[in-house]
Amino acid sequence: MSEKAARTHNHVSNRSKNRESGERKVVFKSVLDNPYRIQWPSVPLNVQNSVLALAIALMDGVADYQCNRNREGRKRKRNEQELPHKRKKDCPPTDSPAMDMDKPSCSSTNETPVRQPTVLQHLVVGINEVTKRLESQIREGRIATIVSSGKQKDAPTAPALIAVLVCRADVDPPLLVDHLPHLVAAHNSVHTRKELKLVPLPKGAELSLAQAIGLRRAAVLGIDQDCPDVAALMASIGSVPTLTASWLTSAMPHPQFVPTHIKQLSRKLMFIAIVGTRFSGKSSLEEYLISVKGFTSVRIDSEAGSQAEVSSSTSPSLVEEGTPILGSSDNDIVGDMSNLQLSSSKSGTNDARTEATLHFPSAQKLLQYVTKNWQHDFVTLDLQSRRLVEIFVRRPFFLLLSIDAPLYERFLRSKSASLEDFVRENDRVVFGAEPLTGSTSLQEFRDLINVQVYNSFRGIRNLYDHLEDLNLLDPEILRPGWDAYFMTLASLASQRANCMKRRVGAVLVRENRVVSTGYNGTARGLRNCNEGGCPRCNATIFSDNVAFECVCLHAEENALLEAGRDRVGTNAVLYCNTCPCLRCTVKIIQTGVKTVVYNLSYKVDDTSALLFREAGVQLRRYNPNKHPHLPGSYISA
Repeated sequence: MSEKAARTHNHVSNRSKNRESGERKVVFKSVLDNPYRIQWPSVPLNVQNSVLALAIALMDGVADYQCNRNREGRKRKRNEQELPHKRKKDCPPTDSPAMDMDKPSCSSTNETPVRQPTVLQHLVVGINEVTKRLESQIREGRIATIVSSGKQKDAPTAPALIAVLVCRADVDPPLLVDHLPHLVAAHNSVHTRKELKLVPLPKGAELSLAQAIGLRRAAVLGIDQDCPDVAALMASIGSVPTLTASWLTSAMPHPQFVPTHIKQLSRKLMFIAIVGTRFSGKSSLEEYLISVKGFTSVRIDSEAGSQAEVSSSTSPSLVEEGTPILGSSDNDIVGDMSNLQLSSSKSGTNDARTEATLHFPSAQKLLQYVTKNWQHDFVTLDLQSRRLVEIFVRRPFFLLLSIDAPLYERFLRSKSASLEDFVRENDRVVFGAEPLTGSTSLQEFRDLINVQVYNSFRGIRNLYDHLEDLNLLDPEILRPGWDAYFMTLASLASQRANCMKRRVGAVLVRENRVVSTGYNGTARGLRNCNEGGCPRCNATIFSDNVAFECVCLHAEENALLEAGRDRVGTNAVLYCNTCPCLRCTVKIIQTGVKTVVYNLSYKVDDTSALLFREAGVQLRRYNPNKHPHLPGSYISA
């Protein structure tokens, strides 16, 4: 017979593909503040060790039985593979039953067979098997609860589990067992009289359990209620908290059990540079990003890195690869620091943070390193020159964050003896030592700042809570969403308006592409409204009794006229910085626009909303406070 040709492929694996330098990696992180998330029970280490020892003692003899059964299985498989005539020669058939008793069979051995331990029948081993048993018990409990009259369902064939032991520290990835707390809590919410305990075991427990059971791996072990000699084990885990899900109580009447799902968020990674006034909380903000959000602190040690000019025409090939200097101390920093680097606390006061800080000899090295390692979050306090910030701001993952606090509050934090000296030093930081010469100051950063934080809080905990509310890791801070993007265009278009009453801009969008723009003012060829082109808008007293009609075109009208009915198409979206008036509302409905997004309110908002609702047009109000991308707007307290 000709051998079959081996099946091969020459496709390049994803791992070996070269990724573009500008490619952004989406990182998924589980939501930690989900109100429906069930946390693992807190079990002391001595209790975990005691439970592990009792569980191993309970399974005495199980490993010997498993090894003997595996050995017999291998022998039986080898015997089945022998030739039929050889098997007959070695084991001739017998006609008398007495010969079978006197003469051993071919499958017998000299070793005494090991009997199956009783405890083995009451164990459930493995993540999948335990999960199936728990889901089955939850489903049966819900069915028994729903059926309140008539014939009840048959009792479950398998005994109910009373304890689930999990080698959580040994499971990699931990996501494989993250669903067990939810299942155990759901079980206890359904079976209120039959408590089920979930016990995490210490590191290395998986190997010990596997050896006791005679298997290669045993990450999860379930024990049912009929298991013999389990009293000592249950007494040991009696102090373990019982997991319950109070939110499942209201869901009990529903006949269908809804399985748990893991909700995830996607976000882009960041390199955050912090600037601000003295004693405003820069170090506290950096400590928050490091300890709470998992950022890595980076420092520029040399004078050249913090003060020297970085040429924008530097060739990438001439810049060496950035390499962090580990283990260096903040005392090694040389050179005079900028006024902006005067902080409320010296760097390196936290020993743990100092050891994790990466030090670089220059800004070029830091730029090279963070660009190559864009998959990680970094934070620094050392970008104190506009020249340096302009180099870093080119990166799509860079964010400049400014923090400030009331002057008197900062004076109290400084514990300075002289208020006059503190104010003089503050003016030098904010406005520069010599304002006319353009020295380094906070004022030169104003147009580059992405987020502005005001720290008027008396305690660190209050500041941390405020930072959590700001959600500094929101991906839209670095890259605006579609609403923020098109509302920014509408706001920019409104700057071209010439109407004497108000500035309004509009952008017509289809499939996230701009179809047309418009702003309010007089028609083409006429004098601008702000030059006297519209008598009504230029009237001294605005009244409905004015004889002249308004000749200004509204921004929405301009955008619709520029697009035309054919170009509007289906599912078009109209962005305008002010809610449309009644005149524009009927025209928007007629042209087939499906969604209208606005920011500022108008005097006929309710009437326009009624017409939009009747016509099936969605009306949404955009909140710029949640999107710090419009010109001159920042996230702040």
